[in-house]
Amino acid sequence: EIEAEVNLVFDQLMFTLYRKIFDYYKNKASKILLDKTFQYKMERGLGSRLGYQMKLPLARYSCIFNQKHVSILGRIIDIESLLTEQLNLFIRENIDVIINRYENTTITSAMEIAHLLKTLRLTCSMLKQELPGLDIFDDILQEINEDTTLGSFRGRLFLTTYNGLFSNLLRNYIFNQLTRRFVSLERPKGNKKIDSLYLWGSRFTQVFQQRFKVTRGFFGIEHIQAIVELMGVDSMPLLVDETVKTVAHIIIRDISPYVEEILKNLDPMKLQSAYYGVLGVYGYYDMMLKYIKSYPALREGVFTLLREAGNALGFVQMLDVVLTKQSYYNHQIQAFYKGLEPAIMPQEYLEQMRFNNNTDFAVQDIMYSSAAKQQTKTSKVSPFISILKETLSQMNQTKKPLNSEKNLLKSCIISAIKREEFLTSNSGGWLFSATLQYLHKNLQETGLLKKWKGPIPKNGILEHENPKDFSRFWSVATFIFLVPDFDPEEEEKKRKEGYVDDRSYFGDGWLWAGTTILYLTGLIHRYRLLDPTLYLDKLQRLYPADLVKISKKKKKEK
Repeated sequence: EIEAEVNLVFDQLMFTLYRKIFDYYKNKASKILLDKTFQYKMERGLGSRLGYQMKLPLARYSCIFNQKHVSILGRIIDIESLLTEQLNLFIRENIDVIINRYENTTITSAMEIAHLLKTLRLTCSMLKQELPGLDIFDDILQEINEDTTLGSFRGRLFLTTYNGLFSNLLRNYIFNQLTRRFVSLERPKGNKKIDSLYLWGSRFTQVFQQRFKVTRGFFGIEHIQAIVELMGVDSMPLLVDETVKTVAHIIIRDISPYVEEILKNLDPMKLQSAYYGVLGVYGYYDMMLKYIKSYPALREGVFTLLREAGNALGFVQMLDVVLTKQSYYNHQIQAFYKGLEPAIMPQEYLEQMRFNNNTDFAVQDIMYSSAAKQQTKTSKVSPFISILKETLSQMNQTKKPLNSEKNLLKSCIISAIKREEFLTSNSGGWLFSATLQYLHKNLQETGLLKKWKGPIPKNGILEHENPKDFSRFWSVATFIFLVPDFDPEEEEKKRKEGYVDDRSYFGDGWLWAGTTILYLTGLIHRYRLLDPTLYLDKLQRLYPADLVKISKKKKKEK
């Protein structure tokens, strides 16, 4: 009975001990990663009573780590091996809880998950200094992430990000070009309560939860940086490939039938004379597009698909910004050791551009493709290492005894040579340009590019009343999109009842998709020439009409 009681008490002691040790180092890692200015302001703002929450508790766990063995009832117990075993299991359990938290939330929690894993990684590195028997964190992460075998090409983190991106973000979120963020119409749901030991520790969990609570309401460049940090740059090509294929699929298979059907049922329209004024011209187009506006599949089908395609294009563009920034950062590190120089434009291309006055698109295409990739030849020996070697040779020629300085310089040379071997370059930039080239190629192969450009006029004169091209479809779509459904006063009442206008419901992703197709078809100038919305805007600027008086007259008539 005594042995049984001692075993029970000792198990409880070890359970409490490794949890206390883990909580201490988790708090220490969280404090290191916390912004120091924010931490200082929080300590001053909380005051003396609550300021202790931001400080680490006083603990001397070094004595426990130095105590390798203990003798109880004539038995020698290896405390270090027991702590190592329990902490290895607990770290695995902690990673599993973090990944489950990511799987049960939306993709907007990517920043929180990335920071949790970063905190846990730092915690494990500090614990490993005291307990060398702990497993390597990257190996544990791959094991729990189910990314260890040859058959598991992608882990749980990638699959969760993939599902959250294509099933939720691109379909249900609204893209805002000004803030460069995706926003959901629904309020973010709260996470389930988890023990603070699995998060940021007992001292800093509440602080970080309030910090990341703000980032759950949107998805921006910060979240994309967290996704790149979670999955690594190696997983980005697959993510980009699936995104671009999704855009091509939506445009070619889903949107194209709607475009053909709407163009087929459009009545001939031409730009009316400025004699009728803004109200007369607006009334004409409103009457001509009345039946198209009442088409039920216009908003539910066309506008929704355009929003999804535009959201995907906006995501690719922001991912391009993140990868380009990371590539520039890596290039700066490599250039210091390898003597790399940025890509320069060859002289032959510069002369061609000057000769053509920057109007030859073929020359511009060459400039933005192969020419930008050409770099100056790098020397076989790193300039940095050669400078260090020359300095060492000059020190050897001196008569002064500089043994410590020479040894330091030799260690720097060896370290620089080793670092140069492990430096690898990451591709970044031109991602969005490659996406546009891929879409243009698909439109050309499927025949939609030729069809959406419209038939070539036989007499050489542009068809302006009833052109069957994409520019006419986009003019109709933008006119219907911009025309409000209610008067301003009625719209305010409807908003209180839950009404959402087209701009708030579809966002700027809708605009991204349409203008991208317009750019790929080369119909921008034709759109600007024959678009009724731009024509009304010019009329209002040249011959402004007082629209406020008209609204007051309507009130009196009522």
